[in-house]
Formats: sequence, C-alpha cells, structure tokens
Amino acid sequence: MPIKGFDTLTPDDKRVVMAFADGRMNMKEAARKERYAYTTVMYHLTSVRAKTGLDPRNFHDLAQLVQAIKDERKEYEQQDE
Repeated sequence: MPIKGFDTLTPDDKRVVMAFADGRMNMKEAARKERYAYTTVMYHLTSVRAKTGLDPRNFHDLAQLVQAIKDERKEYEQQDE
C-alpha cells in the first residue's frame, strides 16, 4: 500500500530517515552519521511526519518508511538496467 505524501519527501528527508533507522532510532547517531546538527535531524523527522502522517520515531511507522525508501531505490536501480 503506497504511503500518502511519500512523493513529497525530499532526498534529505529520506536520507535522515535511513540514518535514523541505521542508528537504532537515535537522533544523535543519525546526526553524527549524516554530519547534521541534532536540530536538523529533528526538523526532517518532523517534516516526514507532517508530510506522510507516519512518525519515524515510532518503530512500526519507521519500518514502513524504510521499506518504501528501499522499494523506491530498487525500482530506480531496475530502470537503469
């Protein structure tokens, strides 16, 4: 099922979501990984929630977002072949 508003996410929004997931849902770890300020990570996570209605700070919502981002990347890679 497509995520409402997913197409409005910026590349930075998606990058922060993935860093947040890779950092075990730790905003400081995501900030360190992406070399962003902590407040920038908070901004992007809040932006994702406003755009999609899914809260990346919630495990189940984060899992949906990560899967959608992975699916989008896979689809993009298949187009290049």
